[in-house]
Amino acid sequence: MNLKKLKLISISILFYAFNTHAEDLAYCKEGWANVNSGKYDEAFDIFEKCISEGNLTTSTLALMYRNQGLALNDSGQYKLAIESFDKALSLEPDDPWVDYVNRGNSLSGLERYKDALFQYELALKAKPNYNQAYFNRGILYERIKKTDFAIKEYEKAYEYGLRSKHLISRLEKHGLARSKYTTNSSIDKTLIKLEDVKNISSVFKMENQICSSQGAMTHLTKFHDSEIIKSSKQIKLDDLKVTFKIPQIGKQDDTIIKLYLKDKSRGVIDHYVYFSKGATDIQHAALVFTELPEGTKRKSAFRSMEITQNALSSKSGAIVKLKALDGPHGESLELIVPNRIGSICYPTSTYSFSENSKGISTIGISRFSFIKNIIIEFAIIVEIPNDINDAEAVSYAQRLMNGFWTRLIIDKN
Repeated sequence: MNLKKLKLISISILFYAFNTHAEDLAYCKEGWANVNSGKYDEAFDIFEKCISEGNLTTSTLALMYRNQGLALNDSGQYKLAIESFDKALSLEPDDPWVDYVNRGNSLSGLERYKDALFQYELALKAKPNYNQAYFNRGILYERIKKTDFAIKEYEKAYEYGLRSKHLISRLEKHGLARSKYTTNSSIDKTLIKLEDVKNISSVFKMENQICSSQGAMTHLTKFHDSEIIKSSKQIKLDDLKVTFKIPQIGKQDDTIIKLYLKDKSRGVIDHYVYFSKGATDIQHAALVFTELPEGTKRKSAFRSMEITQNALSSKSGAIVKLKALDGPHGESLELIVPNRIGSICYPTSTYSFSENSKGISTIGISRFSFIKNIIIEFAIIVEIPNDINDAEAVSYAQRLMNGFWTRLIIDKN
């Protein structure tokens, strides 16, 4: 293999936090779409329009210079890419380590390896567990034929949570056991076993969905099967032929359940099951069953779900990506949003985020399965324990979701 062709991985971010009220992000999003399509020259020009005409805040401007740099780097225009990353860093972004790595990658493209190593060191000084810095530094070491150094960097990247196919291929290339290093490209197959819910204090029927605490209280009545649900700790939706064994999520003694069934406000039939600590508290978990027209194909259903999630996230200034995975309910999609928090209408409301800037304190995780013309969303806001570091947070949330996901029983008759 020509080591010169080993691909350094340029970094954007998992999601972008924008202030959408005063900004025009149309060109920004169009530019990023062109990057994803490999149209780098077009992307650069569109980012220029976004920067000059978008009325961008300082934080968004830094992101756009970063994206512009990525487009230039991927097209081999390394010197111009470095200029863009310099501009991004001059605006003091919240995550400068990303731009240090990207700048290091461009310097490596120019064969300025000593300068590139210095950039990776800056990234790790700013964020010591940043796995992408270790990985890209490993690629550089391979290029300059320091294989032992490269392997140590790859192992560090794996230790801090990186599971990309690029990393696994490099580990396997150097004879490291497949059984030890796996891609985890779908999900962490282990699960956190959830116990049955401790106590269900109330089960409410929602007369309609008002996304405010006052509205939530005034539109709640006792659900007709509330006593059965309380005693059995199960929710049976006979029309949908599903049963959900209610788990204990969180440390609260009591759980409130709210059901809003047969809602037609979105042009389809939705059934919502919400779990919270109190009647007016935000949801910490939810199930949403969406009935689609007879004959709807999985691909079409998932595409509509991606559009819906992009619409919800963009309203709060975020861009998210859903990933395919397999599980107990067949081919599904997974959405992971670090530092997402709940709301009265979670998970179908505009995204909200915690103000924590020192790592990941919560993860909003959703999975979407398609069964018999029904999309089922499983959604949890996972509070990350203090002893779980950022590199382990996503895996922890996935394992907890695995326990939640498997508690749905589907009658296939």
